[in-house]
Formats: sequence, structure tokens, C-alpha cells
Amino acid sequence: MQENMQAFLVDFIAILKDYEEAVVLDRANRNTLWQDVIKKEMSKVEVAFHFNQYGSIPVGFQKIACHIVYDVKFDSTRKARYVGGGHMASVPAAQSYSSVVSRDSVRIMFLIAALNDLDIKMCDIGNTYLNAETRDHVYFISGPEWGSRAGLPLTIVRALYGLKSSRAGWKKSFASYIRHEPPGCNMQLSPLSRLQYAT
Repeated sequence: MQENMQAFLVDFIAILKDYEEAVVLDRANRNTLWQDVIKKEMSKVEVAFHFNQYGSIPVGFQKIACHIVYDVKFDSTRKARYVGGGHMASVPAAQSYSSVVSRDSVRIMFLIAALNDLDIKMCDIGNTYLNAETRDHVYFISGPEWGSRAGLPLTIVRALYGLKSSRAGWKKSFASYIRHEPPGCNMQLSPLSRLQYAT
């Protein structure tokens, strides 16, 4: 029993609630594992914000809160995701609605590709939403994870995870890109789904 308890304590990794807990836990463990993943995430999402160094807030912007969501993967690596509190802002449904591809339409596309000996192309886009502009008019006050810039008002200018219109903004941005940007690609919407493209 005591051996099992010791093994459990050695393998135990705490899930955090806020930045201060990350710093305390790293100090206790004599490492910087949590702080390293937080710095990595903050460097990626920094493009999503505009710092208002004089403390001015644009007219019509709603105040929300942002925070970090912490996780530990199966291989014990740490993960941090900076998200916006979109539930705190009122956004018209027309700006936030975005449909999702159905499982059946994906299966049908795979079947058509197999029957016609077509190649299927797919990819993974890191920090997906940050590639699109946000439709939400929101700001927040930066927390301690922002270091020397803590306490400053920030307006959100890119589609951040957690905001209501982020998925719709990303869908619009991706659709525009896939139809116009890749040379010689000439992708068109599939007749089966408004979320799948075919050449």
C-alpha cells in the first residue's frame, strides 16, 4: 500500500487554475515546465491583441475576461491555451453562427474519392483561429501572465479561442484563402457540404 502511494505521488501532476499557481508549482518542483509552455502560448497569441498603452477603450467594446486553460498530455508534457471569455459578451447570432461538417458527408467524400481514384489532401493548421479577424468588439485587462504589460487594457483583434464569433470568422477566412490563394489549386465548394472543398 505504501509503495503504491509513493508511486502515485511520483507520477502525480497538478492541473492548475491560474498563472500564480503555475509559478508556485514550478518553484516547488525546481523547474520551469509550466512557465515555459505559458511563454510559448503567449508568444503565439500575442498577434491577437492590440495594447492600449494610454488606457483608452474604443467606444462600443464590451469588457470580458481572458485566462489560460491548463492541461497535461498522456506523455506528461504540459499544454497551455489562452482563451477569451466569450460568454461574457453579447454577440448577435448572425455573427457567431457557423455550421459544422457532418460525419456522413465526410464518409461520402471518401467514397467518391475512392471510386474515382482521387487523392485526398488534408492538413493541420496550428493556432487555427488566430489566422482570422474577430467580429467580437471586446477588450480585457491583461493579467500577470503578460509580465511587464500586466494591468493594461487590450482589445482583441484576432479570432481567439473562446470568443463566440471565432469559428465563423475562421470559416470565412479559410474559405476566402482556399478559393483564391493557392496557385493552380482552384478549389470549389463541394455540392455535398458547405464545409468541404474539391478541385
